[in-house]
Amino acid sequence: MQQFLSDLKIQEKVRESLRGLIDELKNNPEAATPCLSAFSVEEWCFFLENEDAKARKNALGLLALLPWPSDAKSKVCDRIVARYLTEDTLFVREAYVKALASFDCAKHLVQLQERFDALTGLDFPAEDLKHIRKERAQLGQLLARYQTKRGHRRNALPRGKKWLLRSEGWLLDLLQSEYPEGKRLPFGLLVDGTKPSELVNNRLYEQLLLMVPQSKEAPIHKDAFREGFLRCGILSLLRELFAEDQPFAFRLDIYGKYDPEVRVALVKKAAAALEDATGGYLYNAPSDYEIEVVLFPRRDGSFGMFLWPGNFGEERFSYRKCTSAVSMAPQKAAAAAQIAKPFLKEGVFRLDGFCGEGTLLIECQRVAKAREVFGCDIFGDGIRGGRENAQAAGVDIHFVQRDFFDFTNRQAFGELVGEFPDLFHKEAGEKDDFFRKFFQRALELTMEESTWMVITSEENLLKKYVRLHEQLTLKLQAPFGKEKALYIIRRQENGLDKH
Repeated sequence: MQQFLSDLKIQEKVRESLRGLIDELKNNPEAATPCLSAFSVEEWCFFLENEDAKARKNALGLLALLPWPSDAKSKVCDRIVARYLTEDTLFVREAYVKALASFDCAKHLVQLQERFDALTGLDFPAEDLKHIRKERAQLGQLLARYQTKRGHRRNALPRGKKWLLRSEGWLLDLLQSEYPEGKRLPFGLLVDGTKPSELVNNRLYEQLLLMVPQSKEAPIHKDAFREGFLRCGILSLLRELFAEDQPFAFRLDIYGKYDPEVRVALVKKAAAALEDATGGYLYNAPSDYEIEVVLFPRRDGSFGMFLWPGNFGEERFSYRKCTSAVSMAPQKAAAAAQIAKPFLKEGVFRLDGFCGEGTLLIECQRVAKAREVFGCDIFGDGIRGGRENAQAAGVDIHFVQRDFFDFTNRQAFGELVGEFPDLFHKEAGEKDDFFRKFFQRALELTMEESTWMVITSEENLLKKYVRLHEQLTLKLQAPFGKEKALYIIRRQENGLDKH
């Protein structure tokens, strides 16, 4: 480090010495304080005036790393902003913005916003666009840090648009039954949004996208991305969706079967073309974006274009404050409740013996309100999370940390619901033993007339133990993912089953 500092004092090897100090401080942060003391604030900032553009870039990287005291830090920020606004070398401008991220830029927001506006809506020479995009993205993210309220205000949901509901295939089958006029596509179900609020609140989709109108004369194609984006309707759609006519940070993705390298290159090419076509009104910020643009490949080589306009539909499951890697997806829980709805009753005692964070119980309570709801699980984190989720959902559930096979209750249950633990890693004898014990315990816990909803991948074992108990009848088997199914079992000790 001393050699680098010595060279800087005599203005020799400036670019290399600044780079060397950056590497030194990254590897040894404790050296930052003695490094800082080698020069005054003015002397350090003087390197921003170096005639070598790469030396200025390295100086910015070093200024951002040094541990400035508060009064000096404000002066350094002032100098960086002043120099940034007069910088002529395009590839260095992004470095100014990156450096400013380490400082408090609140008093310079007007100047920085003016600079951002100057980068938006103009036609730049093709050779400059690469650096303009980088500077614009960095500056947009920097300014976003100082916004008291992130993002644009949303208008009322537009009518008459086409929406793409995305979900697993079996969930799309359920959605198709709700929207029989919808068009099934390889990537989802395309429906007309005549009642957009009802559509957004549907609990079965995983992702909801708006279709962006395209020009028939200039479809979006990998060989003509820019022309297709120029003539598509994304800007008018955004102005219809949101109140403020201000730039958007976006992320672009392309779905479909591509080699990873091909897909990355294609996404990069399309994102650059979209930014250029909109004059920076949409600027690419994949790590801090407000909207997402999704392209789906068509058979003719063109792309369908769709927009994810932020958190549409997230409030459907806002009660899920606590989740884990093994939690049931809320769309699946909602689907289970919907499938079982004809068999669920209000006013019963309901139990989930493998409840986790309680998502299935909460969704079942939405379609048929039980008198008392119980959930048990051996995992304490799941029980604690379930209590918090139930409170957020406004649902009363009694959570008990206990193994289902040891659980007891004074009142017999009229309904038993739950998803079995995965048994893929178990031996055949262990699986059989689990089912034997489950059916035995379920008969002990439930009323003579009761309904069981069971989700499992072990079809043969479930049907075996239903057959072994004459009081049990399998009423329904429905798909529940690629390997699992949902089963409705009725227990009827005497007389005919009313279901």
